Amino acid sequence: MMSEKISVIIPVKNEASNIGALLEALFSQSRMPDEVVITDGGSVDATRDIIKGYIARGLPIKLIEKEKAFPGEGRNFAAEKSSCSLIAMLDAGLVINGDWLGELAGPLERKSLTQGVYGAYCIKPSGLKEKALAIAYFFSRHRIIRTAPDGSIYIYPTTESLAIRRDVFMKTGGFDTNLAVAEDYIFFNKLKKLNINMAINEKAVVWRPMPVSDLKELFIRAYSNARHIGLAKHPALIFKASAFIPIYVIILSALPLSFYMSNFYTRISLFVISPVLFFLFRIFPKIRIANNSGFGADVLTLRGILFIGYYTFVSDIAQIIGYLSGFIGGTAARSKA
Repeated sequence: MMSEKISVIIPVKNEASNIGALLEALFSQSRMPDEVVITDGGSVDATRDIIKGYIARGLPIKLIEKEKAFPGEGRNFAAEKSSCSLIAMLDAGLVINGDWLGELAGPLERKSLTQGVYGAYCIKPSGLKEKALAIAYFFSRHRIIRTAPDGSIYIYPTTESLAIRRDVFMKTGGFDTNLAVAEDYIFFNKLKKLNINMAINEKAVVWRPMPVSDLKELFIRAYSNARHIGLAKHPALIFKASAFIPIYVIILSALPLSFYMSNFYTRISLFVISPVLFFLFRIFPKIRIANNSGFGADVLTLRGILFIGYYTFVSDIAQIIGYLSGFIGGTAARSKA
């Protein structure tokens, strides 16, 4: 079967330290991209100059300069300017192996009914605290999680490794251009509603470093993402972001209320109900996902669970503060993308 032509689209902003290595990896693939289309959202470092250097070498790269473009909007621009029947999505700052593009495009060419392919991204936390951070930050019912014997965590779906027929992508309307974060969640919901036939190929994997490595980074990232969601005021994201807030309203109400109860047993019951609710609604689902995905038993110990609870609580509080700050604060600012 003759291979279809494929465009790799990449949104970038201030990726001078990463973009060169990514382009080298792309043009060393066992299956070469027919073109690479990059949207730069307003880099102030050497990103554009590096890309132009590769263009000068005669490589099939298109550079679109769109100031203050959010990542989803950058992908939309790149898709519109692409000239191939297949589109593969990739982000800067990732590591790919030599067969990534072939694995991603393969199911589209072998199966006529397949309209898109989800690859996976992989992280490899080390040590109890980093594993607990990964569980607190990544593990949710919105993602498919699998753990390899070496401790690597494979997560999908993801826009960091995704292929789709260009005409199908255009039919969906692409990504929401007003979202700085979580545009992938809305896009995946679109694919479901339109009954787009998506396959999964875990071999089309990209590697990324842990996005958070300590408590401070966790708080800042959770706050920032939630604030962008609050600013965007997207109905689906508002529901997703605020779904766990009622649990905290009950918890924070029960604790002070317990001190005002005259009946000893009522007081104890209210005091105990808070951590029980927190465990049942916030911790237990993550532990169940970790257990079902084959995550190492070393983190599913009492000490590990305490760390998971601690990091989840900090992340939740950061999200609540960020979400309310953004929701009350106005609309999304392009300058902060």
